[in-house]
Amino acid sequence: MNSSALPHEFANAVELRSLTESLSLLEMLANGTRRAVGEEYLRSLVQHLSQALGVDCVLLGRLIQQEPEVVRTVAVWFRGQLVDNFDYPLRGTPCERVVQRSLCTFPDHVHELFPDDIWLAQNGMRSYMGLPVRGTGDKVLGILAAVHSAPKHHDAIQAAVIRLFADRAGAEFERLETEQQLIERTRQLEQEMAARLEAEQAIRRSEELNRRILECVPVGVLLVSKEGDIVKANEEAQRLIGYPEGVICKLRLDDFRDRTFFEDGRPCPPERSPVLQCLSNGETTQPQVLGIKHPKGHMVWCLISAVPYRDPQTKERAGAVITFLDLTERKRAEEERRKLEARMFHTQKLESLSVLTAGVAHDFNNLLTAVLGYAHLLEERVPADAEIVQMLKSIQSSAERAASLCRQMLAYAGKGRVTIRDVHLNDVVNDMLQLLKVSVPQNAVIRTRLRHDLPPISGDPTQISQVVMNLLTNAFEALTSESGTVTIETGTAIFDVRQQEAFDFGAGGSLTPGVEYVYLRVRDTGVGMDQQTVQRIFDPFYTTKELGRGLGLAAVHGIVRSHGGAVQVESAVGRGTAITVYLPVKGTQTDIPTRAN
Repeated sequence: MNSSALPHEFANAVELRSLTESLSLLEMLANGTRRAVGEEYLRSLVQHLSQALGVDCVLLGRLIQQEPEVVRTVAVWFRGQLVDNFDYPLRGTPCERVVQRSLCTFPDHVHELFPDDIWLAQNGMRSYMGLPVRGTGDKVLGILAAVHSAPKHHDAIQAAVIRLFADRAGAEFERLETEQQLIERTRQLEQEMAARLEAEQAIRRSEELNRRILECVPVGVLLVSKEGDIVKANEEAQRLIGYPEGVICKLRLDDFRDRTFFEDGRPCPPERSPVLQCLSNGETTQPQVLGIKHPKGHMVWCLISAVPYRDPQTKERAGAVITFLDLTERKRAEEERRKLEARMFHTQKLESLSVLTAGVAHDFNNLLTAVLGYAHLLEERVPADAEIVQMLKSIQSSAERAASLCRQMLAYAGKGRVTIRDVHLNDVVNDMLQLLKVSVPQNAVIRTRLRHDLPPISGDPTQISQVVMNLLTNAFEALTSESGTVTIETGTAIFDVRQQEAFDFGAGGSLTPGVEYVYLRVRDTGVGMDQQTVQRIFDPFYTTKELGRGLGLAAVHGIVRSHGGAVQVESAVGRGTAITVYLPVKGTQTDIPTRAN
């Protein structure tokens, strides 16, 4: 399910119902259908959609091209079980309106509104919600409908959910059709090549035709002898393997032993290779996805299959025809989608933590107010030299420290009290360096590259100071054996749309293209972090130190986010860390005064 771009209806639904309930509904459906593919996925979809929506029946049907007024079901879940598929005419049914329009809902009396629909009447159905299943180019491929035997009000969340899975069903329809076409095309190609190789006289008469066919087909084709020698390679095969035909034809299958891999990264042993299996048993192999290491270092992913061919004169098995369908771009797109989903889930986690942190901080701060108030009252009512006075001062001191922690928690949640002023980042950096000079390791080297004409930002001076102090403190503590270099740099940056999409901020936020930002970059030559640690540094109270102190980068993230900025983290084990904070220049569309308004 592509959750990176939720429909507008789903966004409105979240405003009407709690985020937890909405995500639970989607999670239930996603977990129920995650492992299924193809027709199994479609059957799983109607089952779990029926359970999630609480209806008697969910049916998924396709329009028949030869008979556009007829729908043929591909999966039907009816009162707790899958039922056999059937055909039914559209005329006089609510599904006819779905195909002609878009989302159609009938909370009650649907069997009376469509008296010609015998199925509704026979099964006592009263409520209906349906949506067309669309494919590429907004073409209607079929319908997805939820029917119930009792009146049922269909809210915006249910409409958004059925729309999401209608879109997913449309993609599955097209994928199944494309996969079937690919299998049929591959089988036809293999049979055609085998037939030509079996008849030597026919091959000689149509040699030029065969050559042109090999060069025109959108798949790589190799001809391999039964001894494992490569005899022929078309242009697509040369591109995929990375060598010209003259070099390829000098290779043997054994030369690819260390260059062929499964999808999980494991090397493909010879006995598992579809080519060697075909040569050994003389049978056509099922298409298999394998990776081939390109000479330039990258991996080329292909759908590989092999079909045997026989000598046209002796009729004995002479070798195999291997076909390669390039899947590299598709694999890359799937990987990008997975990364985007992981980034979205991580962002949602941080948002949830922000809400939780803000609520705890507010309630805890209220309790601290009472503690401090009573402590002050008691201190006024006892003699100044009483033994209890020191205890009361300890209570007040601990409560003040707890209040400071509450302020950090509110800063992380982006809900801290903000005093808006013009802030000059260079001045804040110089002040923090002066303040922290006593804690700087003796062998540490501090280098500053501060742009002298840096424009001001609008923000809270105290919170901006906390950001700078946390970044500098982390950098100093990251230095090994109290030695190393910390470089502090300020400047401005403007990102266009292409740069903004290519720039990886992870969970640190995002920037608005075309807006000018002031940045502060703190780079150290310390121990660095692995990617697993980088993914968690914005989590509250997460630390890699033996003794953690407060919210650290979590507070930095909250403050920068509340100021309309973003944080970028670059780190590698043994190579140090660079953390860059971007804050909008005063007067831009994303600075704090505009956000506060």
